[in-house]
Amino acid sequence: MPLLYVVVQLIDAPMAVLSGTLFDRMGVKVLLAPFALSIFPAFLMSYGGMMGVVSACIMYGLVLGMQESIYRATIVTLVPLQRRGTSYGIFNTALGVGTLLGGAIFGYFIDNGYSGVVMLGYALVLQVGAFLALRADTPTSIS
Repeated sequence: MPLLYVVVQLIDAPMAVLSGTLFDRMGVKVLLAPFALSIFPAFLMSYGGMMGVVSACIMYGLVLGMQESIYRATIVTLVPLQRRGTSYGIFNTALGVGTLLGGAIFGYFIDNGYSGVVMLGYALVLQVGAFLALRADTPTSIS
């Protein structure tokens, strides 16, 4: 439904500005917000009917806005100037492959009737792993 794409974009654009401002003030710990929020869209879609789909689109718009601003800004804080081009290339490749795999895995879950609890558990495990990886590799404390 094209209207839902409009909803995502209406949330995405202001969220990018807001999360960029928060990143400038708070640093890398702002990454915890999209990690936490990205757990819920698949769960909302599987249990909430049309309102769940709309809620998932809103949540996705929030995460997408953060991703488009603070994920890339984090590279600047973590990588020396001489390696940023390579780092952005690796980041964008990993983001694309991750998006492809994530879509395929969640599509498999949905096509085969897995419950929202299974999808939520899967997303939670991945996001805890992302948080731990961020915590281990980040030179500044995020706690």
